[in-house]
Amino acid sequence: MSFSPHHAAPNVEQAVNNYVRGMNSSRYIPDTPEIFRRVAEENRVYIFNVGPWAHARELGSAGSARIPACPEGKDYSEPFVVPGVVQEPYPINEAECKMLQSDGMDFAMQVLGEGPHVPKSSSFRPYGVFVTRNAKPTREEIAEARQALQQKYVELVAEANEFFSKGARAEIVPEWHFVAARALRKTEAECAWLANTQAPAARDTCPGCGVIYNVGIVRHGCGWIFDHEKWNANQAPPAPQKGRSAN
Repeated sequence: MSFSPHHAAPNVEQAVNNYVRGMNSSRYIPDTPEIFRRVAEENRVYIFNVGPWAHARELGSAGSARIPACPEGKDYSEPFVVPGVVQEPYPINEAECKMLQSDGMDFAMQVLGEGPHVPKSSSFRPYGVFVTRNAKPTREEIAEARQALQQKYVELVAEANEFFSKGARAEIVPEWHFVAARALRKTEAECAWLANTQAPAARDTCPGCGVIYNVGIVRHGCGWIFDHEKWNANQAPPAPQKGRSAN
């Protein structure tokens, strides 16, 4: 299985992979035995993300994997699910493929960007991505992923500070460096390159559901009302009943 450890020349890389998959689709592919399907379903591997960035990995003829970002106010993202047994068609001649089987955990680690002969810089783990066999991750797994993400925030802010000190402000990428600085609640006094950017909103825990929210909202998604006066003022008056005056 070919593996892309980085995102260089993504259009070329994706075009080649699409060509390979297209060639395989025209070949005969044998049916998957029932026992493989059962084992694959019973031993699924899950890839979650606690970070604010989505990630994608090109995997050659195996296709591509996209790990969604963690939504605002959630503990982790929806999972990218890997079957316990991953099957990939391998051409043996111009008309036929055979199926290659690999362990789902090994495949998941390739999506994560870790394994033999894979550069350390390819890993999504520092960005809050983690692999587990748990359909619902444990508190320990989430805490470990958040700790790694926090360190990445620190590194990104330090990198932006260095760029700014060298007059290389063009190297500062808002989608990465600004997000990291705001996650760490940095101010313009601490990071001058944040000047003229929107300050991060204050955040707190909703007493109704325990989810983090931006301070200043009138009503949370769970239904908890923070400012009853504003909420009541914004409510439309009830529609008059049929046959009765609106007054």
